Amino acid sequence: AVPMAPISPGGEGVQASGLIGTDDIAGCWICCCFPFCWWALFRKEATGLDSLKHQGCLISPVWCPFEEHRTRVSGTNGFRKNDDHGNVDQYSSKDCVWNGPSCSMKLC
Repeated sequence: AVPMAPISPGGEGVQASGLIGTDDIAGCWICCCFPFCWWALFRKEATGLDSLKHQGCLISPVWCPFEEHRTRVSGTNGFRKNDDHGNVDQYSSKDCVWNGPSCSMKLC
């Protein structure tokens, strides 16, 4: 497990700084991109205090495996794709994230 800052009493998975810990984000996720109705199933792994690895498959319109690495935008709950800095996942909680027309939810 990645070492984390103390958890604030205000909410599960939120550090005293207000940042959501990468260990709390880690797990299995599903994503839907509207209005295209593209779906993906993937796993998020904490690779550091401020970094994540996403690995899974786009399941529509075609079956396509993928892996991407993301780094926290300093001081925020946004994680940018390492090779596309304009592609930022914005976490509203440890279980929900949005990025443009896509929304993802943690399954487990």
